[in-house]
This record gives sequence, C-alpha cells and structure tokens, in this order.
Amino acid sequence: MALDPRWAEEFQRRFDEERHKIGRFNILVCGKTGSGKSTLINAIFGADVAPTGNGVPVTLGTEYFAHPRLPVGVFDTQGFETGEAGDRILDRLDAEITSRRAGPVSEQVHAVWYLVRSGDRRFEDSQAGFVRRLAEMGVPVLTVLSQVPVRDGHIHPDAVELAAAIESRGLPTRPTPAPILTNARVDPWVTPELHGLHQLLDATAEVIPASVRAALEAAQRIDLQRKRRRARLAIRTATTAAAGTCAVPLPIADAAALFPIQMGMLAAISAAYGVPTPSSRLVQAFGSIMVATGASTVGRYLAGTIVKFVPGAGAVTGYVIKASVASSVTLAMGYAWMAVNERLVGMTEEEASAFLSSDAVKTAFVDAFKSAWAERKRLGKEIEDQAPGD
Repeated sequence: MALDPRWAEEFQRRFDEERHKIGRFNILVCGKTGSGKSTLINAIFGADVAPTGNGVPVTLGTEYFAHPRLPVGVFDTQGFETGEAGDRILDRLDAEITSRRAGPVSEQVHAVWYLVRSGDRRFEDSQAGFVRRLAEMGVPVLTVLSQVPVRDGHIHPDAVELAAAIESRGLPTRPTPAPILTNARVDPWVTPELHGLHQLLDATAEVIPASVRAALEAAQRIDLQRKRRRARLAIRTATTAAAGTCAVPLPIADAAALFPIQMGMLAAISAAYGVPTPSSRLVQAFGSIMVATGASTVGRYLAGTIVKFVPGAGAVTGYVIKASVASSVTLAMGYAWMAVNERLVGMTEEEASAFLSSDAVKTAFVDAFKSAWAERKRLGKEIEDQAPGD
C-alpha cells in the first residue's frame, strides 16, 4: 500500500516553498591564518560548510561557499593578512558587497565576523583600520576573540586584557565595541569547554536584517529554542486554519480537507529546523509515516489514522469532525513532527538518512503523537502564549 503520489509531490512542493521563504543567511568571515574561522563556522552551523559547498571565487583571496542544503553561505577570506594586501582585498570586497546589495536578499552579505586569535595577545593599528573599513561598507561587523582559554568558568587574564584593549578602540562594531569571547573547539589541556557561541549567535541575530533571521535560525545548530519558536508558530497557524475549516462540523468523508493544512505545517517545521538532509529523504519519511498511520488514501485520513492511535479520544463523533478535534489533531501532528526533526538536527547526514529510511522514524512519530495528544491542552496553551515571531 503506497501513499497517493500526488501528496508526496505536494509535500515536496510545500517544503521547497518554505525553504525559499526562509532564504539564505550569508556571513563574511575575516581573520589571520590560524584564527579558527572554519572551526567557528562548523561549531555554529554543525556542518563542514566550506568543504561540502562548492567554493566560487568572488574576489581576490575570497571564496563563497553555499551549503547545498542548509540556508547558509560563507564568504571566506582565506586567512589573508592585514596591511597593503589587505587594503587591496578590502577594495574588492567593497565592490563585491555593493554589487550584491543591488541583487536578491539571499545573495547579499548580511554580517561580518572579524576574528582575532586570543593567543596573539595584541590588536594592531592595521587591524583596527581594517575593521573600520569593513564597517564603512554598510554591513554590521562583529569582532570575535577566538580560541579563548577558559577553565572552570574563568577566562584567561591575557584574553580579558586583550578584549579590553580592543574595546578601548571604540570601533564601530555591533552591537557594541566589545569583542565577543569564544572558544569553538574543546581541548582538555587548554580549553576543556565551548563558550561564547550562544552570545555570538544572539549578537548576530540582533544586527542582521529581519528578513534573513529565519535563515540564520534554521541553519544554526546550537540553539534549539530558536527552532522550536519558529516551529510553534507554524503549528499555531495550522491549528487555527484547521479549526476554521471545521467551524461547521466536517463530515468524516471530507477529512481530506485538513490534509493540505497539516502537510504545509509539516513542511514549514522541517524548513524551520534546517535539517541538513536531502529533501527526498524527508518526502520518503513523510510517505512512510502516512502509510503507517493509515493515510494511504485521502478518504481514510482521519478515520483510519487518529482514531487508530487514540482510541476513545472522541476524535469522531457522529461521523463528523469538530473544530476542537481538528485543531487538537493538527497540534499533535505538529509536535510529533517537531520531535522527529529535533532528533535529525543532532545527527550526521549519514545518520539522518538511515533514520529516515527505517521504521525508527515511524515509531518516533507515533510515540510523539500519542504523547502530544495526551498533553494537547498544555501544548495548545503554550503556542497561544508565544509571542509572534519576526
């Protein structure tokens, strides 16, 4: 028994549409060789963005890497030094940024991270001048102190001193002149803990255009709360639409009218989580879940699915679906799909593909659906209390 192929195609279309809405967040990363640019990028976005993307030279000494599935692109300045060569590259970067500003938002440069390795213990006049030139290009610049030694919550005094020296320069960086202190790689002998990554993410989200904030939140891998907020907004929209569809109780034979609403919700949730796996795998998982839950044909959607999983829940009364039931079912489906996507975020691409191709994804969805149905009143209040996002 297979899912009607029209629904699989529709899910793919909806998913592609939601990803297009999110767009792409582009970050320009600058810093001397060894400042830890790739390490920081991979720590924030949880994927080898540069190695897995197709690097395209855009300026002298600069390449652009767009991840094939995550909504993020990285301009990598390849560790060039400051000074005369840096001035030449700055001129070309200025031209690149200006030309992109006239194009689509997804192709523009949205922020700059200027990395200073804490072990250098100094911040030169040429570096300060470089940062000022970057800020003059009209893109928010954040200074980041990288590889900062921290042990038991205490920052190394040399790093504190360097940070104070940078802040004293009064650079036009955002959101403040103070650098953000980070460590993106655990070293049990030097820095046994990650730190500063959430602060960098928060600061970046604060200064970039609101139109690309959803892309940043979908691409990043360190703050699940941001993803959950976006997903809950999708659930709230869908539950409201489902209730409206059944404002006049809907005959069970017409239950398929809810399917497009819920399918759009699932697509929006996956886009919000930014799962770095081929969309074809998500479509395959969607199909297997629908078949497993008895929704292989549209007419059987609610009658053969929800009643099966929630016996005695009163999902069907007198062969009609009421607004409260439609919204509750939609809410439970949304939270169940959130649970699936949340597991995927913590997996490698290989692990995610294996999970989506196995019975484990169906089991995870069904178990999460039952749990969400049991807690539907609390979860419903949770999404209603949540403030609208950007």
